[in-house]
Amino acid sequence: MNIKPFSKIELAIINKFSKYIIEFNNNTEFLEYIKKNKFKVEAFGLNKWWPSKYYNQIEKYLFYDFKEKYRLINKNKFKILSDFEYIAIFLKKKSKELWLLPLDEFIRWVDNSYKTNIDKLIIEMGSFNNKLMNKEVMIYLNRESMNYDVSNQNINTDKIYRKYVGTKKFEETSSEETRILVEGSDGTIRDINQEAIHYFQEKGFWAVLTKEWRNNYLYNFFKKKEIAKIFKKSDLKKIQEKERIERPYQFSLTGFPDLFVWDTKGNYFFVEVKSEKDKLHRSQYEWIRWNNKKGKFNFKILNILDKK
Repeated sequence: MNIKPFSKIELAIINKFSKYIIEFNNNTEFLEYIKKNKFKVEAFGLNKWWPSKYYNQIEKYLFYDFKEKYRLINKNKFKILSDFEYIAIFLKKKSKELWLLPLDEFIRWVDNSYKTNIDKLIIEMGSFNNKLMNKEVMIYLNRESMNYDVSNQNINTDKIYRKYVGTKKFEETSSEETRILVEGSDGTIRDINQEAIHYFQEKGFWAVLTKEWRNNYLYNFFKKKEIAKIFKKSDLKKIQEKERIERPYQFSLTGFPDLFVWDTKGNYFFVEVKSEKDKLHRSQYEWIRWNNKKGKFNFKILNILDKK
């Protein structure tokens, strides 16, 4: 399989399940696969990965009543698939049934549930693994919609050194409870994100957090008027498509880098801030893949290391 994995867990999953993975280069190939095998699309989940221009082509194959259909199908035979209720595609041809699970969601599920213990996964999957072996369940990779490629995954990385002085708890955030505090270049104590902002300001840039919690509400950087003025409409459209919404400023920005940085000429880039022991998370890997393939934003990682 022509995929360059980001992490050991991803590589292990792909190697373990490679013979159960079916690849499509684009949505048209998927439709041809349905026609060739005379399948009927009984139901599919909420990851509507084919563009609207394909809806008419699949209309005669599509029976969109997934929630009720799922309960009927899954009642006794596919309990392990409950985690994939809204993402699986269910195909049927007479008595033959086929589940297609998206590779990116499958990797996310395994990574979240089993981490590096793939053998434990195989044992606990039980009947689900038998379904895989009997080719009743397959994992699919659609290269048109899933951001897997063999492009250069090297990431521009800057390193700066600051003295670590403690941690600070952020009770309002759901994804991060504590953040490292450092002694800034001017002697001021800041959390690492604020120190990263100060670092870029010293270099003549402006920088803001891409999202922050205020009174239990998630604000994102698009709400700032100065950013709305410089951010290109074409770039805004890319993010809208990724977030799958029409409203321009209601983004959750899952996996997005920490900072948005820009200069006096209106050039801008994103920055992911990492402490010494912090690693990229699954959603951040996925954002980087999306950015390599579709976003095309300038991006770098800023490592703030302990000045011991």
